[in-house]
Formats: sequence, structure tokens, C-alpha cells
Amino acid sequence: MDSSIQQINQAAFDQFSPAINATAPAPVPRIEQIRSALEDIIHSNNFGVLTRYPNDIEICLRRIAAYDEGSFAICIGDCHIHEAILGIHKEQNDLVNCLTNLSNTDQFFQLTLKMQNQFSLKKFTAVEFRKLDKTHIPYTAEKAGPLDFRLLLNNKPIVSVQISYRSVSEGGGNYKKVFTCRFSPCQDVRLRDIDRRAASFWAHREIACFLGSLFYTADNDIWSDAWNG
Repeated sequence: MDSSIQQINQAAFDQFSPAINATAPAPVPRIEQIRSALEDIIHSNNFGVLTRYPNDIEICLRRIAAYDEGSFAICIGDCHIHEAILGIHKEQNDLVNCLTNLSNTDQFFQLTLKMQNQFSLKKFTAVEFRKLDKTHIPYTAEKAGPLDFRLLLNNKPIVSVQISYRSVSEGGGNYKKVFTCRFSPCQDVRLRDIDRRAASFWAHREIACFLGSLFYTADNDIWSDAWNG
């Protein structure tokens, strides 16, 4: 897997047949429907990624499963599966162009997670796929300190973010920084799941930029309203 890059309505129960409802199978979770759709694409194109790099699809699905809603650009090839979440940060939008430069046999899709546990999967040509980098990003950041900031949605503050760190001994006189991100929804703001995910993404990008590295240690995000995503 490249190190730099990393819905189908659910069947409803027949409300007028209790006897059938009692034995009807439970609906297939959305993420498993998405897995099936991606595997169908892989098999129909005779791609070997499930054999060569089986972790790729697991990593991709784990990232998608973290979101209740949102849109993803997905690249599927013989040796890789990559996704980028669209519309939360320019870095992820820009990743779309990188994904079109891996192999001329790659297949490109936009996965959209919808309400009521639904999703859509739309195929694109490489040219069409590149245009996804223009997906509107309604989020901006307003600095409030060296690492602290407020996340704005359409220029309205929605979350205050405080980032701190402590030094932890690794032995032998070596220390590492361990970061903690604290999130406080702004007064009278009702956050959607995607807003919280965006706030977390922006916070961890802030840490990476501060360190100049993608590799760091951080505690679990802390939300003042006890939200636990």
C-alpha cells in the first residue's frame, strides 16, 4: 500500500407480516454492503489486491465506518485501495489528483454516505475523478494560540479546539511528546457527526504540521459534551 496515500438501500421488514418478521434475517450493516460492492469491483476487474494486500480494504473500510455521513473519493487497483474524505480539508481534496497517478488500470469512484444508513457508489473516469478536488470545503480555522484554534463552518465558529502535550520518558534519557486534543462545541451549536470528524481531522493535522511529521503519539480525543465517536 502506498504510504503517502491512504450506500444500496437496506431491505425493510414487511410490517404487515409479523410471522415473516419473526424469522426474517437482520439487515446487512451498511459497511458490509460497501465491502461487498468494493469486492465486486475488484473481482470484475480481476484485480489481485485482496490477495496481495488484504489489509488495504480493511483500512479503507475502517476509515469509512468512522463516518455516519460524508463523501469519499475511492481508487481501486490491482495492488491498492485508497480513499480520501472530501469536503473537510484541502489536503484530502488534493489527494484526489495523486490517486489518479498510480496506475492506468485503476478504477475511480465516489462513495456517498447518506441518511438512514444508505449509500451510493458512482463510477468516474480519471478526468471526472480529478474534478472532485474542487469539492467545496465549508470549514476554516481561526487561530487562538500556538496550537489552539476554533473551527468555523461557513464562517461561523462551531468548535473550540485546545491542543496540549506532555513529555513522556522512553528511557535512556529520551522523551517523546504525547498530545491531547480537547474539543468544546460553541454555545448554541448543534454539531453533526461530520462536523466532529472534521474538527478531529483539523486538530491532528495541526499536530502533524507542528511536528513536521505524520508520526506522533496522541491520547483519545476529549469532548466536553462527552461525545465518544
